This record gives sequence, structure tokens and C-alpha cells, in this order.
Amino acid sequence: AKESTALASSTSMPNLQVQEWLRDCFTPRSTKHGGKKKSMKVVSKSIMFAVRLKKATSISRQESSPTDFIPFKAEPETEEQIRNLLADLDTWNFDVWELHRVSGGREMEVVGWNILHSWGLVKKFGINEDVLRKWLASVQAAYPRSNNFHNATHGSDVMQTTHYMLKTAHLQKYVSELEILGILISAMVHDMGHDGFSNNFHKNAVTDRAIRFNDQSIQEMYHVSSFFDAIQRDESINILKGLTPKQ
Repeated sequence: AKESTALASSTSMPNLQVQEWLRDCFTPRSTKHGGKKKSMKVVSKSIMFAVRLKKATSISRQESSPTDFIPFKAEPETEEQIRNLLADLDTWNFDVWELHRVSGGREMEVVGWNILHSWGLVKKFGINEDVLRKWLASVQAAYPRSNNFHNATHGSDVMQTTHYMLKTAHLQKYVSELEILGILISAMVHDMGHDGFSNNFHKNAVTDRAIRFNDQSIQEMYHVSSFFDAIQRDESINILKGLTPKQ
């Protein structure tokens, strides 16, 4: 009942209509009398429900469309190509590989800039735009280009996918803006500084990284510590400078 009520509220549909649809679709009923007619009724209700749900989520995505500003200077042709790709930033079809190609390997800067702006987080938490530009460039550079998988394209893809899921599932209703900021930054830096080796390799090879983190979630600990270490050492890339100690 709670799920049907929440779904009805998010799509502006009357609770009764949703409840009838759930009942007709999922409650066992006798087919002795008028089985065919009831079956067609269920099908029509299902189609109407799906159409209205799709329309409602589409409207939500349009209202949350991100800025298409590019955080670095580029040739007019390149700018146009990037702007065209950003039209799909809120969709599952976003082409991060093409963005990597047309941006000259600066996809993380483009994705991070636009997503953080689209949520209003830059303004909300007083993040200086020059600091943000430098930080995005530093994170991009911290992902080794030599990695076939754990690279900046992967980090950008994870951030965009996280952004897409937050938008389409309307999770902003259940988490705070600070939590959204944390989720998106975590998605971006989750493999920052990855060297292409597994945790087991580091553990068995007794590497400096394994010793530093006592064989506990070695790579994961390294990624998060690299993020905080970088912004702590260099004020010019400290995007969290405006947050309060409690935050």
C-alpha cells in the first residue's frame, strides 16, 4: 500500500487508480465469468499506467537539465560537439567514449563540471569555480591514462551513471544536498590513482600500499585518502573549503 501511494504521488495519479491496477494485475481472480473482458481491461490499464509513468519521469528529467558550459577553452567546433553530447547527460545513452575523444581526454572535467552545476551544489556549498576547475583537472590527471579500465573515462562513466540514477529514481526526495554532493564526488574519485593491480596482488606482494593500509580494502582506502590528502595539501583545489566542520 505504501509503495502504491508513493508511486501515485510521484506520477500525479489518483491512489485508487494505482490500487485498482495493482489489484487487477496481481490478485488471483476467477476466470469463470467474463475472463476475456477482464483480461483486456487489465492490459489497457497497464498500458495507461506505463504511459503516464514515462511521461512523469520525462518531465522530471527535463526540469533538471544540466548546464552545458565547458570548463576550459576549446575550438568552436569542439565546443559544439561537446554541447551536443551533453544533451544526453541525463540519459542512459550518454556517450562518455565519444566525449573522451572530442574533448581530447578531458571528459572528467566536462562531466564533473556539468553534473555538480546541474544539482546546484556549486552555489549551495560556495564552491569557487576556479577552484573547481583546478580540482577537476587534478582528478582527471590522477587517473593513469595507461590503465585500460581504471581510468578517467571509467570514473566519468560511474559519475554520470550515478547522476542518472539519482535523477530518474527521484532519490533527491530521500537524501540531503550534502549527501548528494558526497555521493557524486565519491563516484568521481572512487578509483583515483588506481595502479591497475588488485587488492590481492598488493597484499601478496607486500607493497607499500598494502602495508600503509594494513591489508584492509587496500585500493579503496588509497583512493579516498588520495582525494582528501590532495585537497588538504593544496588549497587551490580544496572544493570542500566552504563546508562547516559539522558537514
